[in-house]
Amino acid sequence: MASKVAIANFALVGELSKNKITALSDNTEGAKLVSLLFDDTAQEVMTVGAFSSSTFRQTLARDAMAPDWGYSYRFALPTDPKYLGLLKVNELRPGDVAHSIESGFLLTDEATVKIQYKGWQDDTEKWDPMLQRAVVLRLAHKMSYPLTGNVDLKKHLFAEYLDALDTGIAIDGMSSSNVDNIIYTEDLKDVRG
Repeated sequence: MASKVAIANFALVGELSKNKITALSDNTEGAKLVSLLFDDTAQEVMTVGAFSSSTFRQTLARDAMAPDWGYSYRFALPTDPKYLGLLKVNELRPGDVAHSIESGFLLTDEATVKIQYKGWQDDTEKWDPMLQRAVVLRLAHKMSYPLTGNVDLKKHLFAEYLDALDTGIAIDGMSSSNVDNIIYTEDLKDVRG
């Protein structure tokens, strides 16, 4: 897909900057901001949404030490790629399996644990287009006020980011033929037609 520099330039184009950067180490205000914000912003977007290019599966290793109370077992959460959020436990939605996430461990009464999770995909070349779009807009939103002082532009970019996030999650949700991958919600249960 695109390099960090290309993604940075997508975020900077238009009203934020008239000049492209050639490297994150360029001595420009835009490059300095991107260098400061890029990884944290990308991890934030991957944590908020479940994008296909930052979704992983892993069988967890049971830790030798059991929790002091409440659950029978604890399992170390993945560090490679870095764990950002739980999607499934033993092929079920997290709410269907009693568990707790504490200090880098998943605590549960399940003797074995396989998870699907949101993880840190640091290789921008592997990002799907919707993840890239969401990161570009979130970066642009975060840089808009420092670069332009325009509050209205900042608000507009945040609204675009939220729309990109919703669209990206919806599109990625449709990319699976497994009906169990559907994310269920009761948010609309009281809506009348």
